[in-house]
Amino acid sequence: MMQGNLTIKEDTKNISFPVSISKDGKKLTINSDEFTIDRTKWKVNYGSKSVFEGLGDKFISDNVLLKIKVIATKA
Repeated sequence: MMQGNLTIKEDTKNISFPVSISKDGKKLTINSDEFTIDRTKWKVNYGSKSVFEGLGDKFISDNVLLKIKVIATKA
């Protein structure tokens, strides 16, 4: 598991998500599994049916699917 801070719209929350780490010579690669965050926890409320009533089928899902890949090379 990797843990860190995610900042959206100047609001920071701590998140954790599963990762795999591989090393090839001087290169380190970190790949996350797909994971979701609830955008409303960062006050991204536009079109959210959990925040606004009466949207019917014109809502936007609160869940955002993320997948992160970091490649670092030793200098």
